[in-house]
Amino acid sequence: MSLTRWLAGVVVILAMVACFFLYSYLLRKRAESLVRSAYELSNYNGPLTSAVLRRQYGSRLKTLQNCTPSSCAYEVVITNRVLAFSHLFPYTELRSQFWLRDGVVYENMLDYTTTVHHRYNIVAHAAIGFSDDPYYAVHPWDASATLDTNGLAHISRELSNTRKQSVLGLDPSCLIKVGGCTTIAELLPSVWQRTPNGRIKCLIPNHEGFVVAPADWWWIKGSEQP
Repeated sequence: MSLTRWLAGVVVILAMVACFFLYSYLLRKRAESLVRSAYELSNYNGPLTSAVLRRQYGSRLKTLQNCTPSSCAYEVVITNRVLAFSHLFPYTELRSQFWLRDGVVYENMLDYTTTVHHRYNIVAHAAIGFSDDPYYAVHPWDASATLDTNGLAHISRELSNTRKQSVLGLDPSCLIKVGGCTTIAELLPSVWQRTPNGRIKCLIPNHEGFVVAPADWWWIKGSEQP
């Protein structure tokens, strides 16, 4: 092989490596931005309408269904589809969905989904409700869930920013990690942990799933009151 061909090959390889790292960096930044915007919108001062969402996300905001005057839904999606073609990175996606009633958002759900061992999917749901009734709920809530369980952490915007940040503690590196993430403890490590005996444990103190019970569920013993 001539020196020219060898150098050309090296340049091609270096260019491919540079493209991979640049793509991975940008993908991670996009995921971080999507999670951060969910947090910022939870603190939005005023009605969170479709016009606000369009200003926030622009053309990335897609309609989920045929909108009516009383009901509509939108989403923004980030995937690692390009990396997943190599089979070194399992297909992983982060969806931020907004559900509107009478033109105003009543819930923002982030679905963080990944494929495990090319056999099944797991998903960690991180949801923020826009009702005036403070609550915080998690599932699974104990230390006995199986590794293939899905998870839900659901909080109202009325609670503290610290608590909202725990619900939104999704790990963006699952999108760009060789081999991917295999449990909700990796997808949302601020809420769940993998135990030494191979189970999923909730890290948030709660009473049968409720950290803060809705006001009209005050009779749930052990949960905090807003």
